[in-house]
Amino acid sequence: MAHPLSEAQSSAIRIVPRVLAGLSVLGSGSILVSVLSRIVNWPCCRRDRNDCNSNKKNAIVGQTLLLGMSVADFLSSSIYVIGDVMFPVENGGKGNQATCNAQGFFCNFQVAAALYSGFLAWYYCLLIRYRWTPARIGGVFEPCAHVCSWLFVVVTGSTAISMGLYNPHWVRCYIAGPNSNVYFWTFFYVPIWASMLLGSIAMLLIYAKVRKTEEKSVRHTFRQQSMKYLQQSKLSLKAVEQGGADSTNDAPSTDTLPPSTCNVTLGLPPLQQSATLSDLPITRRVAYQGICYTAAFIVMYVFPTTSRTWSSVRNEPPPYPIRLLAVTFVGSQGFFNWLVYYVQPRVYDWIEQRKNRQDSSNNNDNKSRRASFCRNMNRLSSDGGVTTSTGSQPVQQQHEEVKQEQQQPTLQSPAQPEMHGEEQQKEEQSTLQTPTKPEIQLGDSEEFYQ
Repeated sequence: MAHPLSEAQSSAIRIVPRVLAGLSVLGSGSILVSVLSRIVNWPCCRRDRNDCNSNKKNAIVGQTLLLGMSVADFLSSSIYVIGDVMFPVENGGKGNQATCNAQGFFCNFQVAAALYSGFLAWYYCLLIRYRWTPARIGGVFEPCAHVCSWLFVVVTGSTAISMGLYNPHWVRCYIAGPNSNVYFWTFFYVPIWASMLLGSIAMLLIYAKVRKTEEKSVRHTFRQQSMKYLQQSKLSLKAVEQGGADSTNDAPSTDTLPPSTCNVTLGLPPLQQSATLSDLPITRRVAYQGICYTAAFIVMYVFPTTSRTWSSVRNEPPPYPIRLLAVTFVGSQGFFNWLVYYVQPRVYDWIEQRKNRQDSSNNNDNKSRRASFCRNMNRLSSDGGVTTSTGSQPVQQQHEEVKQEQQQPTLQSPAQPEMHGEEQQKEEQSTLQTPTKPEIQLGDSEEFYQ
């Protein structure tokens, strides 16, 4: 059995929701002004008057959905700021039943904001995954979204007024009274959760599409880098062979050799993949945006839903903490939308810029170490003191052997008669063993792609 609230608890329930509702009014109002300024001051109207109407209509399709959601947020949050002032006098307010009905009617616009949120998610899904054109979305999808969102709240609000369902309920007038629980679920929670469920499905479809596209892009980029590496490796081999003709005192400089020469002659690992499938910035951005909208919805409606479920199952008011959290977050949708609309992109960009600066600094350090390493290798190779992964011989000695191999082709001579004594010793001294050419493993191209 629920305990009656103390005077301090009752005051908290009346005051705390108005604070967050006021922040919601400011947040939805700022989004409303921003979207209206984009629609009114669209740049095409200043450049080309002929194509202004068609271009502007296609460009502001998604903006009008955001505009409708902000209008619904602004009106419903404003009613929560007014609070129990619109209650009838006999219930401690300064109004009557007409003002209570008006407050309940405008509070019902929360459902329109939730419906707009689901339609906005499907707008992005149709645009990104199914490649609908803005003209097609503006001609079919957008009018249906506006009509369905506003028609639903007008019909349900008018029905509730005609049935006398709007009565004082905690901090505002809404569906309350005997036998009103079914209407509360039907007119409020069912459409809200259905819209958010469909919106979450749309976000998952967008994420899957963007990730699949970027995986193909990464594989294509990696294939191009692999072919470039193979070409550079062949040029590096030629540079190594030609370098053997130089004198041992003239070491090749890092300016005359291609950058991949150091990789091949020193047995360093091949060109690394610059992007991986787990490092997809666009996918992360879409995923974070969807997660933030979903998290905002969960934070906003999980406590009101818990409170209504408690009342429906146990036929008594929920505990005070749940009730306070429910009335606090139920009118705060505009505030959380403002956080996702303004704050989240800036925080994400700041994190990405910081990561890019760190990556750029690491790349510069790697380049400087690579240049120093190549210079040291070339300096030491002129003295014949550096061994490579292709063998245990010095680099310059390998160059000379490659040159000797090119200048002295091996010929298969007929069998010679057996020689003895001094003739055999002279023949052994005059016979030169042909040096073997150092092998440079470039790797099979098909395995390299994998």
